Amino acid sequence: MSSILKFFKSDNKNTTSVSNVSIDVDSDKSSVGSPPIKRRKPEMSQSDADRNIFPNDIANFCRKQLNDIEKYEVLVHNWIPDVDFKFPTSGKRNLKFQHSWLRSFVWLVYSAAEDGAYCRYCVSFGSNSVGKGGHQNTNLLVQTAFQDWKKALEKFREHQKKKYHLDAMEDGQNFKLIYEKRKSDVISEIDIGR
Repeated sequence: MSSILKFFKSDNKNTTSVSNVSIDVDSDKSSVGSPPIKRRKPEMSQSDADRNIFPNDIANFCRKQLNDIEKYEVLVHNWIPDVDFKFPTSGKRNLKFQHSWLRSFVWLVYSAAEDGAYCRYCVSFGSNSVGKGGHQNTNLLVQTAFQDWKKALEKFREHQKKKYHLDAMEDGQNFKLIYEKRKSDVISEIDIGR
């Protein structure tokens, strides 16, 4: 085993992972001679349980800075409900997410954990504020799940025309090509040209 892998190898402690956070469940061994202190395992909330059921649910990647692996997961390996998936209904009219929207809007992703829709490209490559001077906040479909099914088609069509969405789509498509090594990144291109 190479020395770099030995450096990152765990040191035989019992750990458990909850929402990608490793928590030491061994007793505290920092003070010699004192009785061990047991650390309590955190209780899982309903959203944590949903995240474990749907590990590639888009909600697991929202509202945080993503690394390249996570960006690729969002773009390529996100959770897609089966055609016969029973979407929850809401409101007096029992409106719900429509599976056909996923075919109509290739950027759209459904979150079962939050019963809402997101834009996979804007979650991965969008910024928190957009517009001239960064004075407009991105919110629905980017940081917050869209759930107003009555206005869904209208809002989805508006979203796909936004400049920040078009920029995120272009960034995502270029990222995917570079990540899959079907296109060289800028630094490699410059090196080849020397």
